[in-house]
Amino acid sequence: MKIYPAYARQIAALAARGIRPTAVGILFSSRWEYFDHVPKVCIKPSEWARARFEWSWLAGSHAVAIWGDEANSPSFGELLIELMQAQPALLWACDVEGKVLEESGDDDHLGQWIRDLVGPGHADPIIAARQNYRAGQERAIALELRACRAMEASGREEVAAAIIAQRSALQDRVRKTFFLPFRRTDEPRAA
Repeated sequence: MKIYPAYARQIAALAARGIRPTAVGILFSSRWEYFDHVPKVCIKPSEWARARFEWSWLAGSHAVAIWGDEANSPSFGELLIELMQAQPALLWACDVEGKVLEESGDDDHLGQWIRDLVGPGHADPIIAARQNYRAGQERAIALELRACRAMEASGREEVAAAIIAQRSALQDRVRKTFFLPFRRTDEPRAA
């Protein structure tokens, strides 16, 4: 039986009611005091096991995997495989300091990076994850196109253009939210 990571049940309940954050951080760290300014779920590397956690609630969302304390390359790669399987609209990766590790969104590039993290024994899971990830991205684009066509058909071309611009703005918000250096909670505040 799969379990929700820490704090995921609340985010999943909100998503079921149609309330979705811009992006969800998945903090993979022994310490959880990072990225407290964003909706996040937390997993300790010591608690990690493949296929243990429930991720289906991430479908269609933007997800940012955060490499934290005591996380190792193979486990982080396995986490990324599972996140890709959940079919997010986009999957990003950074470290706890906000340094970008992966933001291309391209399933080929992401798959190669994961292969470098986990080693040669995960070829089949990576292929399946890439296919699911691509399907999630295609579904998100199809929803946008359907909305644009409906707006154009009703004579509201400006709304259709706004829908396309919204995707770029959403990606910019994710970058600004996650990919900047943030003060850690145990550091003193500037006067």
